[in-house]
Amino acid sequence: MGMLRLRRAEQESKIEQERGRMIAIEQMIEEIAREGTPLEVAIKDSMPQWIVSTRGILQSYPEIGRLYPLVYQQLGARAMQGTPIAIWHCPANQPGDINGEAGVLFNEPIAVSGELKCYQLPAVRVASYVHHGSFEQFRSVYDRLTLWMEDTGWQPSGSCREIYLSIGNPVRQDDPNYVTEIQFPVEKSA
Repeated sequence: MGMLRLRRAEQESKIEQERGRMIAIEQMIEEIAREGTPLEVAIKDSMPQWIVSTRGILQSYPEIGRLYPLVYQQLGARAMQGTPIAIWHCPANQPGDINGEAGVLFNEPIAVSGELKCYQLPAVRVASYVHHGSFEQFRSVYDRLTLWMEDTGWQPSGSCREIYLSIGNPVRQDDPNYVTEIQFPVEKSA
């Protein structure tokens, strides 16, 4: 009798998890219907690039902003010659204990010291989406990108990159004028 109750509890837990997934899918469907257009995602091979960066454990994605001053202070005026980037070394939309890397991309190595490191990001195949809008929309964009990958037979194979092509100063989460390329390293699903 005890084994049957345990089995029932396990099944109830699975049903609750599936209900949660169904609710999330329904919310994404509603959001996509509101936004009206499907994502225009391109599969491409990224170029190798040099990055000067620092990493930290964050409790929220916007907290990545606290890492950039260290990078920009050490690089000085040279930082303006590069392109800002964030790399997420954790699953998309992870709540808390987020492993984030803030940096600047360059075409050549840069001498750095202290907490900063300079290394070359390798060329990888990515699912690339250029987002026009605020950072506040990222959760929805990441959910839609995840669905797109599932629907098209791709799966993430590395750390996600956000390349900030056009942002304001000071940086705000709600600025609708930003342009960000989101890159998921991908491989074909088995």
